[in-house]
Amino acid sequence: MRVTHKMLSSIFLYDLDRNRVDLSGLQTRIATAKRINRPSDDPAGVERVLRLRSSVKRLEGYKENVDEAKDWMESTELALRDTWQVFSEAKMVLLRAMDGSTDAQARKAMACGIDQLLEGLIRTANSRKEGRYIFGGTETLTAPYTASYKVDEKFRAAYDTPVPLGHARIEEGSVVVTDGTNIYTEGVDYTLDYERGTITVLSSGDMSDGTEYYVSYRTREVSSVSENPKGISGKMYRAVGEGLRVQVNMPGSEVFGGEPDAFRALIRVRDSLVRDDREGIKEALSDVDEILDRLDARLAELGTRMERVEATGELLEREKVEVQGLLNMVESTDIARAVMELQLQEMVYLAALEVGSRVLQPSLVDFLGT
Repeated sequence: MRVTHKMLSSIFLYDLDRNRVDLSGLQTRIATAKRINRPSDDPAGVERVLRLRSSVKRLEGYKENVDEAKDWMESTELALRDTWQVFSEAKMVLLRAMDGSTDAQARKAMACGIDQLLEGLIRTANSRKEGRYIFGGTETLTAPYTASYKVDEKFRAAYDTPVPLGHARIEEGSVVVTDGTNIYTEGVDYTLDYERGTITVLSSGDMSDGTEYYVSYRTREVSSVSENPKGISGKMYRAVGEGLRVQVNMPGSEVFGGEPDAFRALIRVRDSLVRDDREGIKEALSDVDEILDRLDARLAELGTRMERVEATGELLEREKVEVQGLLNMVESTDIARAVMELQLQEMVYLAALEVGSRVLQPSLVDFLGT
């Protein structure tokens, strides 16, 4: 077969282009430090790389959930410890109040400290983490607890005898007494001890002895704490592994609710101290002890969960390192070897240029007769 100069040129340019492609591929491998930069580099390897990358992404998602769970639990633990401290201080106050050397005036002064503890407890119960309420259950955007100063209740009249109302330290001028039809007048039908929270029905008035009446009033301090009507018992879970979920929150109902209710217990402590109610103080101490036991149980439960999440996080981290190592083995390039191959390919390329310059030297002039 006759080999023409055009054929030589075409073959030379084709081989030269292949050399340039090989050079470009090696340069890309070195620049990216990756052996596989396009599917054609290693079709089987690409499939494995995609599978390993998916595993890394999945593990990173689980790790993010673990970190979120740890942050939420740590905030919950701090709030629980603050709550425990509130009731520990309340217990100390009650023990001092039960001391025989403590008089009524001193107990009344102690009630002011309890009221401050109550306000602190409400703030703790409404603690937030990144704008979300810790004890709100699944309703994390709405405050779980709201303080109220208004009271509506019933009492049974006893002529000329003080009857304790539900709360002490009543706001003057806020009391309304009615039988559902008639409204009765203070000073004519009854008298009030606003500080101690007692009402005395006067036999000289229009109210009847032994009859049940309605009374509404406002207190100078918190009289009750209500829950978010949407509920605070929801539990939040996060996936931290394949088929593994962990509860990250502790609903407020499990901490502050139940019997005895944490808020009502402190209100009872305060009002018993104001009224110098020795029996009420004893009962309040029993409630506080029960709440402290409940808080200890919740802290232990939370601690167990935190340990499990911590262990899961460490396991995920190790697994991610292993998968990342496999990915690097499949995807990454050996830089030293690639540099040697690049140098060799450059030599081949330069040699091809040199040979080509010699083979393709003839021009049209070489074929003209003299």
